Amino acid sequence: MFRKCHTMTLACATLLVAGSAFAADKAPVARISEKAAPKAAAVPAPELTLRRALDFTLDTSLFSQGAPACQCVGWDNGSWDGRDGQLSHLGGGVPNGAKAADDFYLCEGQVHDLKSISGVLITNSIAGLRKAKLELYADCDGCPGELLYTFNVHETPVVGANLGGGYFAVTYTFIIANQPSPDNNIVLKGGAYWVSLIGKTDNQCLTMGMCDKSYFATTGHGNVKGAVAKKIEGVPTGVWGQFSFPAYGWESVDECCIGCTDLAFTVCADPCKILKDNGGVDRYRTSGDLGSRSERSTTTWNNRSADDFVVNPCQDFRVCYIEGCIFTNCDIVRGFFEIYDNDCKEPSYIVGNSVPSDRQGLSTKAVDLGFSVTIDGRLLRAYRVEFHDLNILLPKGRHYWLSIGNQDTFSFNERAYFCRNYVCGTDCDIMFNPGVYWDPTLEGHPPVANGWTSVGYDFSFLVAGNYVNNTASGGGGNSGASCAGDYNADGVWDLADLLDFLEAWLPGCP
Repeated sequence: MFRKCHTMTLACATLLVAGSAFAADKAPVARISEKAAPKAAAVPAPELTLRRALDFTLDTSLFSQGAPACQCVGWDNGSWDGRDGQLSHLGGGVPNGAKAADDFYLCEGQVHDLKSISGVLITNSIAGLRKAKLELYADCDGCPGELLYTFNVHETPVVGANLGGGYFAVTYTFIIANQPSPDNNIVLKGGAYWVSLIGKTDNQCLTMGMCDKSYFATTGHGNVKGAVAKKIEGVPTGVWGQFSFPAYGWESVDECCIGCTDLAFTVCADPCKILKDNGGVDRYRTSGDLGSRSERSTTTWNNRSADDFVVNPCQDFRVCYIEGCIFTNCDIVRGFFEIYDNDCKEPSYIVGNSVPSDRQGLSTKAVDLGFSVTIDGRLLRAYRVEFHDLNILLPKGRHYWLSIGNQDTFSFNERAYFCRNYVCGTDCDIMFNPGVYWDPTLEGHPPVANGWTSVGYDFSFLVAGNYVNNTASGGGGNSGASCAGDYNADGVWDLADLLDFLEAWLPGCP
């Protein structure tokens, strides 16, 4: 399917590839919501901007209420510049609804643990009845694309400047940890996104004739970061309090009537560097080897599939986040991960032995990827299992193996597979070594070390975290490129490093 943004001339594909910046956690798209009372008499068409509703001239010091201090990295679009606002409200004086949105960007090569989003609305909703919602969209050719999340739980609104006529500048803050599960734990990959802050009616229009409106406040005095803000107007549904918006109906706010501008909001997020992104799930392979079994149990199945990654020889790495894809028919999706050391291009772990508690865990979130596959006659659903808020210290200069699968629920019919990966734009799908598989019923057949056998392809997973400055412990710390040659990690780059490397290289195990 292709569409065109009203302000663009290039077609925009709406198909999203797994592993892209937009394929991170998402909520179902709801086009109609916010049910209220039966429809009443028609309400006059609303003004599109704040200045058309109210003529104000105020000192900028009155706009300094702002959002609570952001203690993390993210995106600050700026506070209200006192110029105007774009209509963004559901119900009340906007019976068909209207939304305004603006974009922000998160650095590539990182994942971002979303903490909060704040924004400023200019509203005349009655104090004590003020409320708002926030929608987070993927970007598609410079317009809001797929709706990823909808947040309805916000902190007590912070009231700022009184603009007269019943209008106030109000800051709404949505703390992600306070949202209902599963939207209370969100990691976004780098790329462009859109925020839409929308006022919700105080429901006094029908009973008291007080029809409220809200406007997403402008910022930057016309200096635009990224794309110009966008707007969309709802279409009549015939039912009061129900709202519907045309597919791909977003258009630029400069068409009418506030000119090229940004909107006032702030995004707080904690970044983690992506150490290894092994690619998304191979959605295009419908037959053949789609993955390898990986189930953890003490009574039924107990097998593992694993793939490898390395930490550079300069600094230790503290893992904060892991994700991977599994296919499963389990009624309860409880993904697990385990990290093993390396033993000559294979995991050193023998299934059945205990894994250190700080190198294993259960998923904090499972995201349905929206498709199924058939393996060995069983229909299996694809999920991305996520492991948040980790604190795993991996020593530098070492080779590791990661196993991801599903925790067994003691059914002989259930299956779980670590998904085969797909890396767009490369002819080589295998990085480092191919993934491996271990089946306790086949140990030593063929007779290989620890029973691990190569599957001939890689698996879909991602590991992220941050390097640790450990100069004091030796090994080069942040000393630069020279530490890459310190193979034995003794803090000295000399002939011994070359001899140790060759000793490992000759049997094929560096």
